[in-house]
Amino acid sequence: MPLEGTAYSKLYNHLHERIVTRVYGPGDKLPSERELCDTFDVSRITCRRALSMLQDHGLIERFPGIGTFVREIRSHKVPILDGDYSGSMREQAPGMKRVLLSLETVEPPDPYRELFGMLRTDKCLKVERLDQQGDEPLSYDRGYIPLPLSTSVDEVMAVQIDFLDLWMEKQGLSYSYIRSSVEAIEADETAALRLECPIRTPVLLTIDLIHSVDGKILAIFESVYRGDRFKIMSTKTKQQGGPAQA
Repeated sequence: MPLEGTAYSKLYNHLHERIVTRVYGPGDKLPSERELCDTFDVSRITCRRALSMLQDHGLIERFPGIGTFVREIRSHKVPILDGDYSGSMREQAPGMKRVLLSLETVEPPDPYRELFGMLRTDKCLKVERLDQQGDEPLSYDRGYIPLPLSTSVDEVMAVQIDFLDLWMEKQGLSYSYIRSSVEAIEADETAALRLECPIRTPVLLTIDLIHSVDGKILAIFESVYRGDRFKIMSTKTKQQGGPAQA
């Protein structure tokens, strides 16, 4: 995902964009460190930091004495492991980028207002985002956060894949658990438009309720995933003398 500001982030963004749009395709060799330093007028340390970030995100492989090569970006179904979307995307879809669709103050839907325990005059921050790999949409989500809990959220934070942890830290919050529901539905007009699929195409809908330590709901997120790109996976362990536990 795009980074802001520094010399290494500018080089990272340049290479990241060309990899996910396949200007540099799988197996292609990137320019050498010397060539990148000369082209972008950066130091060797800056260049190596940008390349290390690309390698950490699974986009390239580096072979000392041979060169740096683009890895294959996987196009199979991405497994969402144990509800960990962020970690699963970093591991399985390293070329993903997140686009902010909207960030606005709204009245929440009545069912959510009741879950939050909000008054009729209370408002939420509504954030909508689209996740893409190259030009292909993968999923989109819509989140509602009560205004008093949203003061730290801005356009930069909203598109971070680790949004939840960043928001908690900046807002001085802590969550105890997330209650999630998952169901298969048919794409409506909005889903069809954003995910570039026919209406009534099977998609996955998850609704996550973020609970505080004292049981209050801090945020609600609805996420819609393309059925042809994702699958839900979980691990269960069996406690001694008892049934399997999720």
